[in-house]
Amino acid sequence: MVTNRHIGGIARVLILCLCVFAATTTSLFAQTDAAKAAYNEGQTAKQAKNYDAAVAAYKKAIEADASYYDAYLNLGVVYFATEKYDDAVQNFKLATEKKPDNTEAFVNLAKVQSVLKRYPESIQAFEGAVKNSATLADSAAMMLEIAKVQGKAGDQPAVIATIEKIHTWNAATDETWYALGKAYEREKNTKSAMNAYEQSLALKADNAQAHFAIGNLHLQAEKYALAAEQFKSALQDDPKNYKAAYNYAFATETLNPDSIDVHLTNWQEYIRLAKNQPKAQDDVAIATQHVKELQAAKAAKAGN
Repeated sequence: MVTNRHIGGIARVLILCLCVFAATTTSLFAQTDAAKAAYNEGQTAKQAKNYDAAVAAYKKAIEADASYYDAYLNLGVVYFATEKYDDAVQNFKLATEKKPDNTEAFVNLAKVQSVLKRYPESIQAFEGAVKNSATLADSAAMMLEIAKVQGKAGDQPAVIATIEKIHTWNAATDETWYALGKAYEREKNTKSAMNAYEQSLALKADNAQAHFAIGNLHLQAEKYALAAEQFKSALQDDPKNYKAAYNYAFATETLNPDSIDVHLTNWQEYIRLAKNQPKAQDDVAIATQHVKELQAAKAAKAGN
């Protein structure tokens, strides 16, 4: 989840899930041959996942040139990869001090602070990235990250305020509308949540997560036909979405309990999708038992 330099813009970095290992072999900011040589050794070692050697090389580069931004940045990346989060924080902070007008170190620092559940510090670092963003799209992407951290901290009013600010910039995306919908849903404002999810779908029709969220709202309201329709759409958008498969099977069976063959097909499809999902094992066991019950009911019906 941590970036390196030269990936190609903050918005693109976020889309790429903040890849840890995309690295360069030279630095534009190296000021001595000794520092540059050590830094390149570190890059080679990091790409080979020889992290101890990478740490030693980056430290050697910093000893040769204490202003070497890329060395601090990549040392932080290695510490993050090896789960030495406090060391990663220290080096990303140093990188922000060496180049306070850059964005990558602020983003990386924010991500590590979030992992450590230091949410105010994470938000502060993302705000540094917003300040340094070159484009409105980059600023909006950073603001969305701030909203996600606010959500982790459980501050839904702050999430709503942050995303609404993005929307005043005319920088709305399907992701911002979806995040706004989740915040409203957690605030139990179902009407506003539904509207936000629908806005998300308007910007991206094949939006499995928005279909799923709308389906859940309909399910809670016991509108089973509408719920089934949304879960079916979610499965069309994402055929591996086992949660949508479960809810689709449940909504469909609740709507029309007598269609045993249909329900058998739906529950068997759920079991197929979810059987290798560790978090779904209890539900898979329940669904498996229910399939046996449906098969028994089908046999009894045929016997009559």
